Amino acid sequence: MLLGVGEHQETIQFSRACRSVFLSLILFSLIACGYRTVPQPDPEKPQLKTFQNPKAIFRGESLRLSWQLIEPELLKELASEGKLENHRFEIDTLTREEPCSRCELRAGTRYVLDFNSLQLEREGNLFYFFPPLSVNPQQVTLFKIRHVFIPTNNLISVSDYVSAGLPTNFIRVPKLNIEEVNPKNLSANLDSLLEQNQMLSRDLKDVRLIKMVWQPLSENVEFRWQNDNFLAHNQMYYRVNIYRSEDGRRWPETPVNLQPIKESFALVPELRSNPGHYHVRWIDRSGNESLPSMKITYAQ
Repeated sequence: MLLGVGEHQETIQFSRACRSVFLSLILFSLIACGYRTVPQPDPEKPQLKTFQNPKAIFRGESLRLSWQLIEPELLKELASEGKLENHRFEIDTLTREEPCSRCELRAGTRYVLDFNSLQLEREGNLFYFFPPLSVNPQQVTLFKIRHVFIPTNNLISVSDYVSAGLPTNFIRVPKLNIEEVNPKNLSANLDSLLEQNQMLSRDLKDVRLIKMVWQPLSENVEFRWQNDNFLAHNQMYYRVNIYRSEDGRRWPETPVNLQPIKESFALVPELRSNPGHYHVRWIDRSGNESLPSMKITYAQ
């Protein structure tokens, strides 16, 4: 059957209209069904909280950034499954100069560190990173830490910005003396020490108490982020952290004491068969630490 020219054009227009309606129906179906599909993660939106307590402090002549994994077994699980290489930390920085706290923040260096990076130090579930110090002593750096899943480049967890401000100008390092104390002479203090340290629950014949004594800071200490005439008295703000090393060469980042010590002495238990090496550091109210005292060992 042959069609006229007019009829043929009407057929073409009808076919096009049908295709248009059909495509519209397909598009509508896809939109309607889209709510039932698995949503894709937003690469810029954190999905979990995997770490906490980000801190930046000055430690002697270096700057230290630290953070803590919330799940202590996470590293072991990733290592056992061979998946450590799938995770990394990205550290973004912003900088400004003091005392201009309202000055515009400028984007600084970005550090990319996988979980096995030699630039990271680990102690248990704590990570430590030592970024280089600025050559400008008046420059403040802010740090933001990101935990990224490498295969999909998805952001898993992110911190707020943290900063150490400007370093405290500690006048000197502590002077440390050490001696042994007979536990029987402590009487009232012995019960509290037994509660605080499991080592003292052993036979006291195998344990000795080391008494560390340091001279308190008697001078005023200048806070460099304040104006030139401001001096802060150490009695209000300054404490001490104690560090112990097995060999006297490699020192941990975590102190022996759980809280900074405000007294001018401390009692530390240790096994007679395993004498340790010790030093102490001043710590200010912002967590910044001085250079260490001279290393000292009690091996008698």
